[in-house]
Amino acid sequence: MDTSEAPYYFMIEDEINTYHSYRKRFDVLELLDINLQNDTIFIIETNGDLTAKNVSCTIFSRRNLLSYYEYKDHDKNDSLVVLNKPLFTKFILKQTINWNITLLQKEGKENSPISQTLIRLTRVILSNGTIRIDCETSLEPFNLERDISDFNNYDFKNMEIILYELFNE
Repeated sequence: MDTSEAPYYFMIEDEINTYHSYRKRFDVLELLDINLQNDTIFIIETNGDLTAKNVSCTIFSRRNLLSYYEYKDHDKNDSLVVLNKPLFTKFILKQTINWNITLLQKEGKENSPISQTLIRLTRVILSNGTIRIDCETSLEPFNLERDISDFNNYDFKNMEIILYELFNE
């Protein structure tokens, strides 16, 4: 990716460390059912818009999914909410599964809300004792006609059905 065309594409080390610290501190990965010999884990993370410092994340594999978001209460204490539904649109999840980053980045440029939310995408491939990690960034695309119903559908569908649809459509 040509980072010169958009300054918000820089991978800021502090942000990456923040994501990692939340996953470790709240043992989020311990909640997933991961096959250490043969699995692919997808992680989609964001701090919200460029001014926000709230971490939101969806981590999933073919077998399960969990999401969490962090916020600070009035006393500036960290709070974490863990959910069993995605925090991102079906389009983003599907393109992440297919690792179609070019399309996500194109859509992010064309259909990013005014807030210019940057998402970080990670794919961890576990295969016979080896680990491969791919990382990319994109503006978070949101197409009102395509994406508006996703969050309502997440509320009414069983997570196994959502994952089946994502991996098999």
